[in-house]
Amino acid sequence: MQPISIWRQGLIVVLSLIFTVSIAHSADKSNRTLFGNAAVQRELKLTDDQKSKINAILSEMEVQIAKAVKAAKDDPEQEADIVDSILIQQGPQLEAVLDKQQALRIWQIGLQAGGSAMFNSGRVRRVLNLTTEQLTKMSDESEKSVKRVTLLAKDPSVDRETIEEQAEIAKQESLKSSLAVLTARQRADLQVLLGKPFDVELLKYPDGQAPRPLTFVFGIDGKNAFLLVNSPLKQELELSESQSKQIKEALQKNDKNLTSIRLSVLKGADKSFPDLSIDEQRRLVQTILAESASVHRETKQEVLQILSTDQRHQLEQAIVRLIGARAIEFDTIATRLQLTAEQTATVAKRIAEFEETTAPLRVVRDQSKFESLTFDKQLGKLEAALRGILTPEQAKALVQLGK
Repeated sequence: MQPISIWRQGLIVVLSLIFTVSIAHSADKSNRTLFGNAAVQRELKLTDDQKSKINAILSEMEVQIAKAVKAAKDDPEQEADIVDSILIQQGPQLEAVLDKQQALRIWQIGLQAGGSAMFNSGRVRRVLNLTTEQLTKMSDESEKSVKRVTLLAKDPSVDRETIEEQAEIAKQESLKSSLAVLTARQRADLQVLLGKPFDVELLKYPDGQAPRPLTFVFGIDGKNAFLLVNSPLKQELELSESQSKQIKEALQKNDKNLTSIRLSVLKGADKSFPDLSIDEQRRLVQTILAESASVHRETKQEVLQILSTDQRHQLEQAIVRLIGARAIEFDTIATRLQLTAEQTATVAKRIAEFEETTAPLRVVRDQSKFESLTFDKQLGKLEAALRGILTPEQAKALVQLGK
């Protein structure tokens, strides 16, 4: 059997620590990463004198940890134990620099960042009065999450980025299952313990400055439904080798042009998207969607010209099946349904309202942060609104188009 690399061993140890709920509680240790993070220091409103003292203690801790790592001789478990002992020894020095409010706040931030591991805190357990049965359920669920990601970490064919992405997902799932175990009263008490929400995303960056969110979520709608030719549908269409090549080139050009549009707009804004007012967010999103519309139109025409008449009909059927009434944005489908000018105007109005409502959701740092449930809820409302615009005959014709 191929030996597990050192970084994979270390990651497995970290996984077991960051979101495993233990039956026995552990001591609340100071988190040196939190103390050294600029965003946390801003949140605590540290004075220059406090920052200087904390940095000096952290520097000394790093020296001790470096020696511990060397002494551990590539044994991640031993390394973790030694680091823990250093944190327990030096932690009180860090906390002594803070006043009571600052100490409480950094503890709250640590809880928020820890996911389900927050339930290992003795203070949390005492305040919530967690039962052995509740802790056992939490422990069992968190162990399942850890085991699932550990299997990935042991697989040499899975890259580090994928493992870390899955670890974050598992961490969120573990927290969700742990929260489900709590009573309504316990959840209310936990919210008091956690204090006001802190953007834990900032903890990934030592300078406390997260990069601007630059991912734009278009979704599939009638304007860009031609993208479905690159889904499993392409086998149903029985594309020739030549067609597949041409379509691939067209979609690559489409993606390149869309990337240029979104980066130009988002990077050109005075502030990061989350810091903009709701009106400014809507304005930016509308600009991206408006400039992207012509790109979609050009690509759609290019793709349709590559397809045969039968393949275009198959594509239309798939569009109706997959996105329902939103398919009436696809102009050939709208033409088949013979929408009136008044209906077309109403469709445009409903879509504009949907785009305005979902604007704050569209820009994220990465797809994992996309609030798909909220977005899908709004999609459901749009679907119902668009169906309500059609006459009974048109609604029937739309269903037939999907068959």
